Amino acid sequence: PGGLHPAEVFDTLPEPLQQCFISQDIEMIKKVLMEMKPEDARYHFDRCIASGLWNPNGPGDDGQKLE
Repeated sequence: PGGLHPAEVFDTLPEPLQQCFISQDIEMIKKVLMEMKPEDARYHFDRCIASGLWNPNGPGDDGQKLE
């Protein structure tokens, strides 16, 4: 979606963050991000969103409304 390939982004994530995505544990993702330096957390999370690894609108929400 954002021009980044999900596998490439995933491979660049710190190991604890990779484990969060593998386990799909949202609470663990929040915890790991809070333990990182804010600029590092923002960098990695922005890349996750741009690659489609993370959907900020939640699962199944493509941002369009049903009519």
